[in-house]
Amino acid sequence: MSDNPLEQLGRYVDLLVENFEGLERENAQLSQKLETLLEQLEELREKNLATSQEIKSLRQERLEIRSRVDRIREHVSSLEQPAKDAVL
Repeated sequence: MSDNPLEQLGRYVDLLVENFEGLERENAQLSQKLETLLEQLEELREKNLATSQEIKSLRQERLEIRSRVDRIREHVSSLEQPAKDAVL
């Protein structure tokens, strides 16, 4: 004897409900994971911005130091020049 159509429909509905509930659980888990990843992304963006600003600051400092070194070299060179001229 085959199942009556109403019983088949009932089993089909039960399966649909189970699948739907499983999808809801999976969606909740994925939503939480997405939230965590978005938070991590924001933290990385902030760190990246801070790092970029630090790099910019260090580059500017390097240029300033190079400029000072060049001025010191010129000054030392100008001090050495009269000494060389005196020896000649």
